[in-house]
Amino acid sequence: RAVSKTVLSREQSEGRGARVRRSIGNAQVRNFDPFLMLDEFAVGLPAGFSDHPHRGMITCTYVLPKSRGFMDHEDSMLNAGRLRAGDLQYMKAARGILHAEVPASEDVCHGLQLWITLPAAHKMDEPEYQELRAEELSRASWDGVDAIIIAGEAFGVQSQVRTKETPVHYIHFAMAPGSELRQKVPAGWNSFAYTLEGSADFGDGSLIGPHHTVMFTNRDGEDGVIVKAGPSERAEFVLISGQPVDEPIEQHGPFVMNTREEINRAFADFQGAKNGFESARGWRSEIQYRIR
Repeated sequence: RAVSKTVLSREQSEGRGARVRRSIGNAQVRNFDPFLMLDEFAVGLPAGFSDHPHRGMITCTYVLPKSRGFMDHEDSMLNAGRLRAGDLQYMKAARGILHAEVPASEDVCHGLQLWITLPAAHKMDEPEYQELRAEELSRASWDGVDAIIIAGEAFGVQSQVRTKETPVHYIHFAMAPGSELRQKVPAGWNSFAYTLEGSADFGDGSLIGPHHTVMFTNRDGEDGVIVKAGPSERAEFVLISGQPVDEPIEQHGPFVMNTREEINRAFADFQGAKNGFESARGWRSEIQYRIR
């Protein structure tokens, strides 16, 4: 596949006092079916993401392996936990959930959060969690390239994360200087990379540095990408691919449906604590009170 567009992600405000670099979901790249948003966050107390709802979508939170800080989470269904360096949370919000994500301390938690739309047939499913510790994520290496396989497959090794409602591949690659990666991408899927460290050539002959979104073409017969690391430093990036849902997307903040009427209904359901938001009635997270 060829590079179709490259965009530098600039810092912006999000949550309460937090700063993120938004890849997908900004003015330049509104969405990229099935992806709604990708944020690179680096957040420590007193900032954080206080209680907020979701419906009709999946959130995937990945704390980068080099992160010094941790991220705590709580939700209205009484789930709670802590994501440490290298940990993953894949949350299918579906019909509704209210949750908070707040750093455990002043140490900066560095990671990525990806939002994925659900098909209409699954937007009102029951919520579901998949949470894996760093040591539980699949890993593989080949010829100077290391892979952490969040979803999908690399070098013949598969992830155990289930993405059946909206099929997704999500792989964190780290490449030695001068190494080359040839990675399969299913035909017809949309695919992009987000750069984290170092520099690499994603197919157009130029070296792309950190914090860039690299979008790839999706033409008949294109079934993979070729990436070459720069000559002098290790390159790190995530490669994310997904099967398009190919349905209308109507989004208002954390509610993602197919029509404006469904968005209005989501607001009414949340405010009335009904039709999936029953657990939100009167619920407040404890961790949100750390935010100042």
